[in-house]
Amino acid sequence: MLVRHKRWSIPVSSFILTLIAVAVSSFKRRGGMGVNLAFGISLGFLFIFFDKIFGVMVNKSSFSPFLAAWLPLILFGFLAFFLLRHAKR
Repeated sequence: MLVRHKRWSIPVSSFILTLIAVAVSSFKRRGGMGVNLAFGISLGFLFIFFDKIFGVMVNKSSFSPFLAAWLPLILFGFLAFFLLRHAKR
């Protein structure tokens, strides 16, 4: 059941993660690009972590497969929106 929802959520996740990458790369920090790169990679790992945790919750409990596939996208979608609003133009 989770696989059916993942089929539709994975393309959306690549779009949301691309938005986050664009927003993070537009920040100008004093430490150089390394800080932005580390922040972006840690956000990517955090997304994968949430995705895997929710997948395990579906297999081990009665958690909804729909929520497990789409909840990380909703959370990171809000984060992408916030980062894009505060990005330098």
